[in-house]
Amino acid sequence: MISTKRAPRKRLPKKGVSARAKVEALVGLVAQKKSRDIIALDVSGSCAYADYFIICSGHSSRQVQAIAEHVHAEAKQLGFYTLGQEGVKEGTWALLDFNEVIIHIFYDEIRSFYDLEGLWSEADRLDLSRIIPPEDLTGDEDEGEGDEED
Repeated sequence: MISTKRAPRKRLPKKGVSARAKVEALVGLVAQKKSRDIIALDVSGSCAYADYFIICSGHSSRQVQAIAEHVHAEAKQLGFYTLGQEGVKEGTWALLDFNEVIIHIFYDEIRSFYDLEGLWSEADRLDLSRIIPPEDLTGDEDEGEGDEED
C-alpha cells in the first residue's frame, strides 16, 4: 500500500521582511535575556552565506543556552524560522541560522578566543542604539551601584 502522507516541509523564512528588519527584531530578542556586548555586523559585501551576523555573549554556559532557546522560540512566534542551529546543548558557542542573519552566542572566554569581530573587522557595525539603550549593549549589570550620595 502506498502512503499518502507527505514528508514534513522545512519552513522557509518569512517573506516580505527585509534582512535589516529581521536583524533589529532578533537583536531585541537577544537583549531580552541580558546578553552582553551585543553587536551586529553587515557582512553582505564579503560573505556569500549571510548578510548580517549578530554576536553577543553570555556569562555562563547556561545563559548561552537560555539566550539561544529564547531567541529560537520567540523568533518562531514572529515568523522567523531557523535553517539550523548548532552548539546550543554545549553552551559555549551557539549558532542560530536565520538564513540571511546568523546569530553567534558565545560564552565570554570562547568569544575572545575565536574573535569573530577581528575576523570580520572590515564589516560595518550597525548602530543598535535605537533598538537597545547604549548602556544595555555592553551588558554592564553593576552600572549605577554605589553612586548614590546622601
